[in-house]
Amino acid sequence: MDSKNSNSQSFDPSEEWFVLKGESQFGPYGYVDMVKLLQQKLIFEFDFVWKASFSDWKRIADLDAFSQDKLKELQKESPEIADTFFRRHHRRAQFEAPVLIHDNQSIWNGTSVELSEGGAGVIMENSMCVPGDIIYLHFKPTVVCNSFNAVCEVVSKKYVKGVNQSEAPIRYGLKFIKINEETKKMIAQFSVFQEAA
Repeated sequence: MDSKNSNSQSFDPSEEWFVLKGESQFGPYGYVDMVKLLQQKLIFEFDFVWKASFSDWKRIADLDAFSQDKLKELQKESPEIADTFFRRHHRRAQFEAPVLIHDNQSIWNGTSVELSEGGAGVIMENSMCVPGDIIYLHFKPTVVCNSFNAVCEVVSKKYVKGVNQSEAPIRYGLKFIKINEETKKMIAQFSVFQEAA
C-alpha cells in the first residue's frame, strides 16, 4: 500500500471517541463526527478526548489526528471529511500588530497574526477567554494600517505551544460583531494587496 493511500485512510471510521468537557463526558462519536464537532465549535482544541487505544484522556491539541495539517490533508483526499468543512466568507491576510484587549474586567496585551473583514486571529497570554465571550480590541497603528477598534466574539481557542503550561500563549479566533465600515474597507484592500504581493 503506498503512503498516499495509507494517509488518506489513516482514520478508522469504526473507532469510538469520547469527549471530556469539565466534569461531563460525551460520546461515543466517530472520527468524522469529531471533525464536525470541531468545525461547528462544539468542541475545542483544549478539550480532552479518549478512545480504546488510549490509557488516559488526551487534549485534542496534542493529537496528530486533529492537527491542522492532518485535517487539510483529509479535506483534500476524503470527500466524507471535505463536506464537514465550512467555507470562509472573507479573504484573510497575515497581519502582525500589537493589540490591546479587554472584557470590561481584565486587560490583556496581544498580537494579531491574521486579519479579515470578518475577524482576526490574535495571540494572547494569561487570558481566560472562552468561545462565546465578547471582547473589545484596540489595534495599534502600523505602517500598513491605521489604529482601529472592534467588538468581537471569541469563536475558537487554541494553544500555540507548551499546552501543559498554564502560561502558554493562546491563539484566539475572533469574529467582528461591531467594526467601522471604513475600517472594513481598509482591511479588504489590505487583504487583496497582500494576496497579490
